[in-house]
Amino acid sequence: MKKSLLLHSIVLLSVVSAFAFTYNHSTLALTTTNAAVISPLPDADTEGAAPTVPTTTSVAPTLVATKHDTQQVVAQATAPQTTPTEETSEETPAPQQTPGIPTRLKIPSINMNVRVISVGLNNKGEMAVPDGDTNDVGWYKNGTLPGDTGSAVFDAHVFAAFAPLAKLAVGSSIYVTTEQGATLHFIVEETKTYALKDVSADHLFNRTDAKRLNLITCAGQLTPDHSTYDHRLIVYAVLAED
Repeated sequence: MKKSLLLHSIVLLSVVSAFAFTYNHSTLALTTTNAAVISPLPDADTEGAAPTVPTTTSVAPTLVATKHDTQQVVAQATAPQTTPTEETSEETPAPQQTPGIPTRLKIPSINMNVRVISVGLNNKGEMAVPDGDTNDVGWYKNGTLPGDTGSAVFDAHVFAAFAPLAKLAVGSSIYVTTEQGATLHFIVEETKTYALKDVSADHLFNRTDAKRLNLITCAGQLTPDHSTYDHRLIVYAVLAED
């Protein structure tokens, strides 16, 4: 009776274990075999044999990677490791005050803010002057660029753009804007009026001892034939050491 009861218990345990394994395998990603592993049953015909005690072997769960799991693992393994970097700001350097073709002339002390155009020579071989019906100032394009060493020369009519030039004082600031966007700062160092017959190229064009800007316009009285004025006003300025 005891032997029969023992055999019945062993068989029942085997069925339960098999069912547990099948359920786990079909529903979980772990093939866990924590159920007992059963030793072979003793021979039922062997009378008087000592009952064999079932032995169990514990098996650690094994991870079964599905397609979805594999993608996650690979993604985690290959994701770039980014570390925050400190942002650095570089100051934009100020534009270089390099010589250039002038486009605008500003003299704050006499409220002057006018366009500059390039001029050459007239039919008499003299420096041309912008039309007196405009407020333009002429730059002698065959001479020195403003900001270069030498004498850059601007002119305009006394009844047009340079009407207030006689009011300009020594030490006043003059600003010239170039095509490149640079602003050149000049300081008036001298103003001088010459009789027309005494004005020479050396006075106006030929000084090369500094980076100069010379402004010229008519002064004095009209000549008897009313063709021009009998004097010239020249303003001498030098590039400031800003």
